[in-house]
This record gives sequence, C-alpha cells and structure tokens, in this order.
Amino acid sequence: MGAMNRVKDFVYGSLFITKTIGDSLMKKRDYYNYKTPKFQPLREPMRKVMTAYGEAERHFALIKEITWAEFGTKSLTNYIHALEHIQPDAVDTFKAILAEIGLMVEYPTIEELVEDFPDLDKVFEVCVGIIDETDEALRGFITLIDTQHKEFSALARKMENLQMQNSAERSFLLEAWSMWDNNPSYTSFDNWVGHHAPYMKEEEEADD
Repeated sequence: MGAMNRVKDFVYGSLFITKTIGDSLMKKRDYYNYKTPKFQPLREPMRKVMTAYGEAERHFALIKEITWAEFGTKSLTNYIHALEHIQPDAVDTFKAILAEIGLMVEYPTIEELVEDFPDLDKVFEVCVGIIDETDEALRGFITLIDTQHKEFSALARKMENLQMQNSAERSFLLEAWSMWDNNPSYTSFDNWVGHHAPYMKEEEEADD
C-alpha cells in the first residue's frame, strides 16, 4: 500500500492527474502514456521509428514487384520480399521494448514511394536508403535516451539489437550491389543472390 501511495504522490505532484487521494485507484493508462511529463519526450522519436518501419515494409513491397516485373530477378525479388516481411517482426520487437515501461506505439501515416527504377543500381540505392532511414530513426531515439533520459538506458541497449539487424541487411545489399558493379548477366547475378542472400541460406539449411 505504501508503494502505491508513493506512485500516486509522484503522479499528483506532476500535476498530470487531478485525482485526490480519496478518489478511486489510478488506472495504468492514467499514467503510462505520452501525456505524462516523464514519457512525453519519447513520443516523437517513437513515431519516427514507427514511420520508418511502416515505410520500409510498404516500400520493399513495391520494389519487389518492380524487380520481378521489370528485371525478372527471382532471387533478388525473393530477398526483397523477405526484407518486406521482417519489418513487422522488427515493429513487434520495438513494441515489446516500449511495453516494458508501459507504453503503446502509434501508427503514423505512411508516405507513398515515388521513384523511378531504370536499373538495378537504383534498386540498390533505394533499398539501402530505406534501411538507413530506419537506422537513423533508431539512432535518434537511442541518442535522446543516452544524452537526456538515461533512466531509460536499458531500452536503448535493446534498440541497438534492431540496429544490428539493420547492419546485417545493409551489408548484404552493399555486397550484392558490388557484385552487380562487375557487369554480370542478370542470370548469373541472380544465381549469386540465391546462393548468398541470408534469408535464402536459412531456408536452404532448414530444408536440409
């Protein structure tokens, strides 16, 4: 009971909740939301991360259609399709991190991807850029915590795992882009992707 009173005293002292001690017990949602001063600074970086992941999923979905319809690269298309489908998993991880401090995520509006893709170089440029944008959003959140809100440092360390995933995805895309720089045929290049793309290798190992 003493612990509950201390929590309530803190909340009342913040002037966020206007209940008095004699009112009904505080609900979890009364405090654990982005209107509470303690959590308010986290809202904007949270929305930037959610926007980046939402756009990544939507934009990879469009790009996979282009790599198949315009270039006929089955393996590259399958890899980009895999990138599309791991974005919701990353969102689930991000949601779970914020849930540790009782917060929900929001789903901002997603912008349409407006790009011309005359060649695979543009495909790689945009794909790497998409990953960089999610990484920048995560880095902004982590930097905010590390410099101004160190009480949430445990969350920042967990977000770094999402950055590590981004790094692995960027690494393969850059390697594939370098291979394409060698001017191989579409067929030989796509065969190389099929044998080296991380998610394809995982599927092959699972089949074995």
